Amino acid sequence: MKRDKSLDVAKGIAIILMVYGHLKYTEYNMDTLYSWIYSFHMPFFVYITGWLTQARTEKKLVRTWKKAVGIFVPYVIWNVIGYIILISLGLVRETQYEFTRGLILGNNLNSNLPTWYLWAYFLISLFAIYILPLIDDVKKLVAVDVIAIVLVFWIVTLPEMQIYFRWKATLALMPFFITGYLLKKIKFQLPWWMIPVCLYIGFKLGRVNAVRSQRYVTVGNGDICVPYLYLLSAFLTTLAVVEICKYIAKIPGSELIALFGKHTLIILCTHWLLGKMFATQMEYGVELFTYVFLIECVFVGGMELYAVLRQRGEMLREGKEAKI
Repeated sequence: MKRDKSLDVAKGIAIILMVYGHLKYTEYNMDTLYSWIYSFHMPFFVYITGWLTQARTEKKLVRTWKKAVGIFVPYVIWNVIGYIILISLGLVRETQYEFTRGLILGNNLNSNLPTWYLWAYFLISLFAIYILPLIDDVKKLVAVDVIAIVLVFWIVTLPEMQIYFRWKATLALMPFFITGYLLKKIKFQLPWWMIPVCLYIGFKLGRVNAVRSQRYVTVGNGDICVPYLYLLSAFLTTLAVVEICKYIAKIPGSELIALFGKHTLIILCTHWLLGKMFATQMEYGVELFTYVFLIECVFVGGMELYAVLRQRGEMLREGKEAKI
């Protein structure tokens, strides 16, 4: 299957917005662009994941194992690296026991906070592997999507509690995964004239959510403020941005953004650590974001070069075997 460049562009834009959001910190989180980014960037990621997912019934245990290795090996490696670096710089005060416990439970990830998403991604992947094939029908998907939306309203009624394994974040993101899969199944496409309408309304609702709650949406903690505002703003903005990315993908030079979309994992795992390290010398803001972004460009370039060389090596081996 040919790779959809527009989806890589979409993921690239989402990960850049994530880095900006994490490094353009404001005291009350009321910055207009900041609160807008937080209103949709994680749901946007999960929506695209749902769109790209295929319901398959074969080799479930093998797929589960591969998914677990692909997710938790980087999760452990980068959290350990982060712990060593930040402890040595005196930027976190955490015992080895506290770190190990937090790492296992996916809670209090002081060494590399954004990796909470990998726990939620794994739980969503389990849903995709074991549940999605059982509901691979439009009517069933709609029914399950409604249940997922109701659960979003439920989690905000719960008292403050530990967020072990990021199950609250998973529930907050699940409607977007199911909707992404469902809309792909029915071949949905947002009319071009609806793009600015959805973008404007989504932006406004996201701002209202931030202002009314006096904080931004923190999906990782299951803290989504006002549920209906969160869902509507994130859904509308996501649909609009996905369509916009189809146009961006046709612009010369959009391949650079697509590269970020192809290597989101390395950016997710490294940008927080880099931000923490540079924050010892500068304030959170545009300057910090710029420094980290430039380093991430180097990382992404290195990853892409490695992927190209590896692909060429495999082609050469296949060619030699064919000759033999």
